[in-house]
Amino acid sequence: MGALPTVLLIGMIVAEIAVAGAAVAFLSISSNQARVNSEIALVTAKAAIQDALIMLAINKDYALSPGASTTDGAQTRCIVVEKDIPAVGQTRVRATGTYKKYTARLEAIVDIDATTGQTELLSLSQVTTAFSCP
Repeated sequence: MGALPTVLLIGMIVAEIAVAGAAVAFLSISSNQARVNSEIALVTAKAAIQDALIMLAINKDYALSPGASTTDGAQTRCIVVEKDIPAVGQTRVRATGTYKKYTARLEAIVDIDATTGQTELLSLSQVTTAFSCP
């Protein structure tokens, strides 16, 4: 007579462990997917910065203000290139990469030699402040 409650109790414990294991697996998978989506947004912003650096290497007077925005499937990127900001002879490049609901914002400061046109990347950092883009 005491075996039935024991079997039911053990069965309930096993069922709870199975449900907890499934919940942990689901949360682990969704957390990993969020990290991947965030990385895709960051790579999209980095690609926009690289494109601007190439344009600056070709044309030292290159500027793109108020900016440009492109979309490729679920990825959207926005880039703004401002000449003589933060100082004369420097160019600030700001880019936003978006993938699904994840967004990454980068800012690069490039020094451009006025006579030779040689470019040098002074800084590249991830920023939190938003900027306007068309």
